[in-house]
Amino acid sequence: MDQFRDSMLEDPDPGPNYAKLMEEYDSKIEAKIPTEIIIIEEPDKQMQAKARDTQMAKLKGDLEVVQRAYYYFNIFKGLIVDIIFSFKDRNESRKFFQSIYAEDALKVIEVELNFIYEVLFTKAVVVHSVVGYVFRLLSFILVVVALALFRFNVKKETFDPLDVKLTYVLLWGSVSLDTVALVRAVLSDWTVANLNKPEKTSRFLWEILCGLLLCVESAPFQCQTRHL
Repeated sequence: MDQFRDSMLEDPDPGPNYAKLMEEYDSKIEAKIPTEIIIIEEPDKQMQAKARDTQMAKLKGDLEVVQRAYYYFNIFKGLIVDIIFSFKDRNESRKFFQSIYAEDALKVIEVELNFIYEVLFTKAVVVHSVVGYVFRLLSFILVVVALALFRFNVKKETFDPLDVKLTYVLLWGSVSLDTVALVRAVLSDWTVANLNKPEKTSRFLWEILCGLLLCVESAPFQCQTRHL
């Protein structure tokens, strides 16, 4: 949990320099310049009034559910390790959940909790990182190379036939497992959340992903049309 907390900590924000502020305030008072300090309170009442006037909207399919859940997951995952989020984050979250229907809100929370579970109890963060993809690809290439070398360069007549068959089973099994793992990684919520960023996703790549998702009945969402 300490490492999880350290990974989310940003550079400290010292906040306003109150000593400098009061020094400027006193100097303006001495110069007889009209000066006033105004304390702006949190606009809870205004937000509640606006929330009552907000028109309810329905999320555009499961793709937007995953996108919204990933966005708020990155904000509120700090609550697990007692990191305080800003009023802006809280107000933005409140405004969003008050503007959607209860069924969509529960879907967003469900996916958000799934992200939190995978971060705490699985290797999803490593698997879906650049380093994870590099090692996954390297592992797959090495297994394929080992299979090719055993198939074409090894004189199998010197080995027991049963050992040769077992070696083929193990190598092909490893290739199959890596292939299945790659497909599951491509069809995961993490991939969709990362790809659903116009500045980082090409239209060609997005269309390929959509085609894969539509071909898999067990995919956790349906691909929606994205306007670029």
